[in-house]
Amino acid sequence: MDANKTRNRSKVLESIALRNACNALSLKDKIAQNITGIKEDIALLKEVLEKIIDICQLRVVVTRL
Repeated sequence: MDANKTRNRSKVLESIALRNACNALSLKDKIAQNITGIKEDIALLKEVLEKIIDICQLRVVVTRL
């Protein structure tokens, strides 16, 4: 009986370990996607800031004229 309990516990622990490994891989993929999204957001913000700077510099030039 103890051998059966030990085997069952072993199977349960193995199942938990596999589930945790799958969850870790899923989280890794989600983190990678989030990082990619953040990089894209930063690139867009950079473009917007460059345009704002261009507009501000243009206003300074126009007001000096």
